[in-house]
Amino acid sequence: MNSKLQFYSLLLGLLLVIGMMSATALQTDQSSDNLEVTTGQLVVKITGGGNVPRYQFWDRNANSTRYDIQFSQVFEAKDNPGKGTQNAYDLGTDTKVPGQTLALSKLKWNFSDVIQETNGNTHFNLTSSDGTFQFRNHLYANQANALKFDLVINNYQFQASDSMLVLAFKFQGTPAVSQPLPNGSNSQVSFGNGYFSTSKSAMVGNKSLSVGLSTSSAGSSMIYLAYQHFNGKTMIHDPSIGISGMTTHSSSQGNTDTTQTTNSSSQSRSQIWQVAISPVTIGVSSFLATILAILVPLTLYQRNK
Repeated sequence: MNSKLQFYSLLLGLLLVIGMMSATALQTDQSSDNLEVTTGQLVVKITGGGNVPRYQFWDRNANSTRYDIQFSQVFEAKDNPGKGTQNAYDLGTDTKVPGQTLALSKLKWNFSDVIQETNGNTHFNLTSSDGTFQFRNHLYANQANALKFDLVINNYQFQASDSMLVLAFKFQGTPAVSQPLPNGSNSQVSFGNGYFSTSKSAMVGNKSLSVGLSTSSAGSSMIYLAYQHFNGKTMIHDPSIGISGMTTHSSSQGNTDTTQTTNSSSQSRSQIWQVAISPVTIGVSSFLATILAILVPLTLYQRNK
């Protein structure tokens, strides 16, 4: 009997140590300035630590096709009345304000901790080191084919009194970006099955601000968001990226398929949770596992004496 107690206590301690090692391995993605999150069938990889924010996303059932959007530049421009699209940036007709182009590679970018709610929704931020630009990213369990991000611009000081602020996103890869199309209260550009969708208005306090969406294929495919003047205030806008036509499990063919969908959803939330654990959480878990791995065998051993 004594030997059995010793054996089981040692076995339990070994299992706790293995659990501790497994938990520690989960911090790799965030510590390397990359974050990869899976929700449903959409996989999103975000890089930004010490570099320009870049979103790569793909359908995990068709991962040979990957879409790549990079936040490239910020500049002021003057809308040329009567030419091009009003309240949007037109490369051929609108005029950039001299000396006001900011290459975002000059800024450092920092990830926040990742928060996952009990309903499966996941949230994390990517913020420029000077605090001017922030991407508040949201993955929703009931919208498995898209990532929404609130684009927040704090206290930007315009140099021209009649200019708009333009954010340039560079699309890398094929197929090419299409021309914007209206989609209800949104505008949307497509590239194959991938899309970039955005509301036609942003918020500055409790006031609405006009937002223009345009594209260009001169040299490289670019997507432009143009915001009307909002000097020295905080502007919030909510674009989204995603993939249309993704294959999903059907729940209309009886109980078997419904159970299969539920299991798939649980697996996806588990994957999100694994990458969402912050370094602090992992450190606490490892510490507690270590303490238990030491105390449990000693307690049982003392009881056995």
